[in-house]
Amino acid sequence: MGRIFAQRSARTAKSTADGTTLVLGGVELHDVRPLHSGRPTALTKAGRLSLRASTADGRAVKLTEMHTPEHAALLRMLAEDTLADILPPVLAVSGSVVVSSWIETQKEAHRVSAAELGHLAARIHATVPPTEPTGFDYFDDFLVPRARRAAATLGSESHLEPVLASAASSLRGQQPRVTHPDLTPDNVLRTVDGLVVIDNELFGVGRTPWLDVCNLTRALERADRNEATDAYRSAGADPLEPGALAVLRAMWLVRMVGSLHVAGRLTDIADLLEGGPKAVRLPFEPRDG
Repeated sequence: MGRIFAQRSARTAKSTADGTTLVLGGVELHDVRPLHSGRPTALTKAGRLSLRASTADGRAVKLTEMHTPEHAALLRMLAEDTLADILPPVLAVSGSVVVSSWIETQKEAHRVSAAELGHLAARIHATVPPTEPTGFDYFDDFLVPRARRAAATLGSESHLEPVLASAASSLRGQQPRVTHPDLTPDNVLRTVDGLVVIDNELFGVGRTPWLDVCNLTRALERADRNEATDAYRSAGADPLEPGALAVLRAMWLVRMVGSLHVAGRLTDIADLLEGGPKAVRLPFEPRDG
């Protein structure tokens, strides 16, 4: 595992002969291992490496491979400044790799509520990203390439490209916001110091924060979805006007096309593309009937 990680981070990491020790950003790391024992891969669902290790003085840490060095620098900046109270402390950054403190949950802690998730999303979206390149836009850099691969598999590019062009035109000029598209109950831990957001390899920027709300509510039981969206709105979130709603439907279609491709549901992809954005039902919207 240490050898694989060194290959993925060849310019910034070195491994010892036993392959379990790395030096990243000046921090010596021991017992580097997969995040979850027994899993066949150390890759996250975003295709990034995620590992555990210990520092020379015995502190538990997590190694997260971000998408670019600029993306890693963005996470460090947020963890040290604007969002320091809800992000794990960053010990080092080396290239695209972030070394952060391992977060322990409070003993017998209650699971985070839907309302708390909605408030956290609003807090994150209120953060304006820096003007320099941030290295990762969830929609442009993650969702769009996945959807294009899916459409190419079915020869359905002619259905997808107009959706992408329409979304790009509508988003042009929108103020970028800090976003976290993986803000789910499993990724927010209750600690003795408060709530901490983990699994941040998709933390980045975006021009439609409501896309995060779609992901958030999709991870909740249907009975809890209104609670999350109501909390998000009450925290001062941007209203979802009809024009913005149409763009959000297009973006959610792109997101679902990629997810269905990963799941191998090709027939569902074809149906979704044929129906187009107008037929898309967002996770926080009530079901018909």
